[in-house]
Amino acid sequence: MDNVNNIALTCTVTTDDTNSSTNWTLPTDTKIYYYEGVTYIAYYPYKEGISITPTQTTQDIVKSLVENNDLQPNENQSTTDGYASSDLMIATGSANASNILNVTLSLKFEHQFSLLIMTPQVGQTNLVPKTNSPNTDAGFTYRSNTKLYNVDPNAANVVFGNVTPLKMSDGSFRAIMKANTLQNLSVKYTT
Repeated sequence: MDNVNNIALTCTVTTDDTNSSTNWTLPTDTKIYYYEGVTYIAYYPYKEGISITPTQTTQDIVKSLVENNDLQPNENQSTTDGYASSDLMIATGSANASNILNVTLSLKFEHQFSLLIMTPQVGQTNLVPKTNSPNTDAGFTYRSNTKLYNVDPNAANVVFGNVTPLKMSDGSFRAIMKANTLQNLSVKYTT
């Protein structure tokens, strides 16, 4: 409507000691008008060239965004940018015009894809603490198969199916993926 289709809004969050506010800025010389009964649709991350058919239902528009080839998760998510740009979020909403001088539009974004987290672990057999006397175990009795699992710091070359995930500071690996790709997913890595 009004030649507004797929525009980039810039979000600015300001915070002080008592509250925070969120403001959206339109591109220069762009306006969004209020229409009663119209559903507004927003998505993140923004990409140029995405178009929708405004005569479709809201459900069909959301489906077309989720299935759009330009909005699919990246195969290489090993960088923060590659990971973040894979996280498609969509929000829909109708404007509140109870005060026509201050029309507001509230949007609650929802993730459209799944987050897969893997933490490679290595098992270490517990060793029985010894005392100064030979052949004594300081009073502890361990089962022979007792293991302690820790994050494997040597995990490398991690791949979820055909996606290279982002390594986090806690040693885990994360990737954004379509839910239908998770069934029978192979996860590979080397140490």
